[in-house]
This record gives sequence, C-alpha cells and structure tokens, in this order.
Amino acid sequence: MTNEDRIETLYTRVFSTEEGKQVLADILNDVGFFSLHDMNEPADIARLNVGRRILSKMGRWTEDNLFDITQVYVAGHKGFFKRLLLIGRRFRDDK
Repeated sequence: MTNEDRIETLYTRVFSTEEGKQVLADILNDVGFFSLHDMNEPADIARLNVGRRILSKMGRWTEDNLFDITQVYVAGHKGFFKRLLLIGRRFRDDK
C-alpha cells in the first residue's frame, strides 16, 4: 500500500463514521463549498480549496466522480447534506 492509499483510507475511515460525516459536512459548509455566491477574494478561494483538498485526499474529488458531483449541483442544493450523508452511508455499506 502506498502512502497515498494509506492516507486515503484514513480520511475515508474517519469521515465515514456518523460523527465524521457531520464534521465533514460542517467543514465543507464552513469553507463555502456549498455556497451559491461567486468567490472573488483570494482568502475565500483558498478556503474553498481546503474542502476540495479534503475530498481529494479521500479519493472523491476525482475525474471518475465528475458526473456524480455535477449531478448533485444540477439537482440543486436542496437536501445536499442529506445526499452527502446517503453517499457516505452507501460507501460504508459497500465495504
């Protein structure tokens, strides 16, 4: 197992727990990941990239997931947290 695989496994394990999913949703919300507002300030963009980086380290922010990520945005933000929790639940059930 490479170090990258080990880190991905750790991130996924931590954020797949019920508490971890709530923390991840809170972090993503806090960095503006779910915001509908344009981000023009460098500090806001940097914060947004923190959320993307966390998802990347989990192996979720990838080209393979592009359609799924896009579909969530096309469907709208209503219920996004609920869908995030369902995705986490499905991932856990697949293990």
